[in-house]
Amino acid sequence: MWSSYHDDDMKSLILVFIILSLSACAWKASQKPSVLIIAVEQLNSEVFFCQETDAEFSEGLGALCHDGVRYTHAYTSSTMSQAALASLFTAKYPRENGVWHNGAQYLSEKFETVPEVAVKTGYHTSFFSGGPPIWSKSGLDQGFEVFDDNISISTRGIYRAAEKNFDLFLNWRNEITDGRPFFSTIYLADLQFAQTVTTSDLGQERAKGFDGQLHEINESLSKLVLKMKQQGIWDNTCIIFVGLNGSATVTRVGEISSVNLRSEETQVLLMIKPPRKARDIGLAWTIDSNVSLLDVGAMLYELLGHVDNTSSTINKLPVFSLKNSIDKPQGDWGRSRYVLSESAWANWRNLGSTRVALRQNYMLFIYDKKPQLFNALIDRFETQAIANIQGPNLQIVNDMTQFLASEGEMPWEGLPLGLPEKINLYRDMALLTKTTADIKIGLEHLVNHRPWDKQLIGLIARLAVEGKDWELLERLGTENFYPLWVYIAKRKRGEQDARPPDNSCWQWLDEKISRSNNTDTCLDTEFIALGEWINSKDSQRRVIAEEKFLRLFIYAELDEYIAASNYMNSLVWDTDVSIPAEPRFVQLAFELPEYKYYKNIAENRLKRQ
Repeated sequence: MWSSYHDDDMKSLILVFIILSLSACAWKASQKPSVLIIAVEQLNSEVFFCQETDAEFSEGLGALCHDGVRYTHAYTSSTMSQAALASLFTAKYPRENGVWHNGAQYLSEKFETVPEVAVKTGYHTSFFSGGPPIWSKSGLDQGFEVFDDNISISTRGIYRAAEKNFDLFLNWRNEITDGRPFFSTIYLADLQFAQTVTTSDLGQERAKGFDGQLHEINESLSKLVLKMKQQGIWDNTCIIFVGLNGSATVTRVGEISSVNLRSEETQVLLMIKPPRKARDIGLAWTIDSNVSLLDVGAMLYELLGHVDNTSSTINKLPVFSLKNSIDKPQGDWGRSRYVLSESAWANWRNLGSTRVALRQNYMLFIYDKKPQLFNALIDRFETQAIANIQGPNLQIVNDMTQFLASEGEMPWEGLPLGLPEKINLYRDMALLTKTTADIKIGLEHLVNHRPWDKQLIGLIARLAVEGKDWELLERLGTENFYPLWVYIAKRKRGEQDARPPDNSCWQWLDEKISRSNNTDTCLDTEFIALGEWINSKDSQRRVIAEEKFLRLFIYAELDEYIAASNYMNSLVWDTDVSIPAEPRFVQLAFELPEYKYYKNIAENRLKRQ
């Protein structure tokens, strides 16, 4: 039969066959679904239910409701977002992958992460971080061709807003010209910054607070959805919209959100829009059984063809891929399995051990020194632990205790006396949720329980300065041996003959003394720079001294702004927790009229940053 064709005809047929084969391969490759993970800090499952009547949500989160699956009982593996993301990328618990807090930990390269598998299977990969506490130093950059955590930080903002992150993603995606799919993660830090004013597309300022930031995220998401549809990448993209932990706005007596393992901090919003053909009708259902972020990771491995990466090394903590549940409205995992959540915050801060909790169906067991068992079916917000544990409940407690003990876990001892109250009070001070008088009373009460805690005294002194309560500042200075506070208070009360204390740093403001050897013991470089500026006579040196001081002043103010924001979020960022303390020497000097000129210049420069 082949002999009836000429050689030229045969060559033409072979060429056509090759072209068709290559085209088929290219078509097949292009059908691989892309993956977009939008991981959000402090996104509890209670913030959105897919029955939201607010029209503003219809085009953002509402689009995911219309085309996706909502998991009503999704739980994070850790309240620490760095650890939670590591679990999502490895389908392993923190105790397995070694990342269990937000500090200086590095995800070991021995783990083949989901993004690394994506690169191997032909995906372009990228990660866009919106801010703290997610940075490339964590090792979460493994497998990402682009990891963008380059954020401009100033006292006006220390995060990158959702819309900017979405735009960076779309710009990166538009640079892909070879038709290969993408695997991208966008981390949103917005909800941590409740004090930041957001503005709608209509130019209307939203009220400060969590809801304002949530509406800003949703508005940005709606624009992302529209642009993805316009670019033809919406249908064939698996979109995972997930919280990494819950809201820091809820407080429990004797606790902070960083160590809270009840639902408000561990039950997260999870919606998955699966890839589909353009002609398919959008699906919308809910899965009500317990799932973990590890299950999301297992689903991603399965989508990429690497199911071997999903087996857990811990007995009784199986991991199940969610892939089948996005194809049909039911889960194929047992309701009786354990789901673990933990917080290593206290361990990280050298304040105690790791706290762990297990969920089995609707029962929550928190492994404290005094174990707590909750029935979320009849106590939705887990407000009251079961007092009389007996019968089946006793069996649950015994089984879970035995399992955790076999894993080497010890019951959690709790936080040091007064520490939660201190953190929550300073958060209230930064958020302005309580009156200055109430915060002052709370801090003074805490001093009685923590007399060694000089930071508490410093915070009260700050309140005194900010509130112009010079009588209080003088009393604090007298009782705690801060003669400079006494001097400032007396000057502000009109005692012009008050003499400054014999202080090696304060002497830098005196032109005659500032250059003497007596000042060698002053380690406050910011204050020394102020003294050099004030006492510079040569115009050129004065300009240099001014710029040096302003640079140090802005850095110090930024450090305090970051520290205050960290306290607002229960100290989950890897920053110096000893800041802020007492008022800085520069801040005290700026209260005096003779230095008003320098204060005005410094504050005006700060506003322009």
